[in-house]
Amino acid sequence: MTTKEKFNPNKTARIAGCLYLMLFPLGIFGIIYVPSSLIVLGDAATTASNIMANELLFRLSIVTALTLQIVYIFLALALYKLLNPVDKNNAVLMVILVLVAAPIAMLNELNHVAVLLVLSGSDF
Repeated sequence: MTTKEKFNPNKTARIAGCLYLMLFPLGIFGIIYVPSSLIVLGDAATTASNIMANELLFRLSIVTALTLQIVYIFLALALYKLLNPVDKNNAVLMVILVLVAAPIAMLNELNHVAVLLVLSGSDF
């Protein structure tokens, strides 16, 4: 057995598929379910009271959204490994775009952290 492991596209494709499957429940919970159950459009007072009444759920949605972006980065790396032999330029471009988009989405979660800070009356 050699020290260099042979590239197995089936294994890489399965890993990418599992990562895709992880994105689905994380996205449904953290980006769709929790905001739709806590946020009342046009009524900031009700939204604030919903968030404070379900603070743990709101915090869990923040963690879930951050985890979603980390899984998204690993998915891009797995797809890069899988698609690099097909077209290296497009594979590199895909990774660059994901590595730009994921941190932006993570920084956007700071808005939710700020909501918690404002509602709890904490000093920055």
